[in-house]
Amino acid sequence: MSAQDTRHSHFVNGALSNYVSLGEIPDHNVPGTQGYEQHQALLHELTTRGVSNDVPLYRGASRTPAEDAADPERPGFLSFTPDRKVAEHFAKVTSGGKLHVAAPGTVRGLPLNERQFPLPDQAEEHDFKQYPEENEWLVHKDSFK
Repeated sequence: MSAQDTRHSHFVNGALSNYVSLGEIPDHNVPGTQGYEQHQALLHELTTRGVSNDVPLYRGASRTPAEDAADPERPGFLSFTPDRKVAEHFAKVTSGGKLHVAAPGTVRGLPLNERQFPLPDQAEEHDFKQYPEENEWLVHKDSFK
């Protein structure tokens, strides 16, 4: 693996680690910060290695995916799940939330349960394959243009 590939992999793993543990990538929109570099690497990963969803994906939110995707303050991806009950729960606990569905073949993203990456303060990698309930997808914003 080249130094550039290692750097890219480090930033992608950092972005995923921050997102899973913190629910965000700090400073993702502040150029020159580590969070910005991580965010850019993750967007590149979503663009080059993202896959089309082969199952319905669900999102519980107060705004439509297109509205969230158009928000410049949000990161370049949206969170979805193939678990309808999880999304329905988020819709219920979100003020004015609704269930949004991405039919099979309509969006591109990364299913986190197919990834391994270290979480902060953990010596070992977090293997999402061992935790099928954690089957969140990160879907690229461009899927909603």
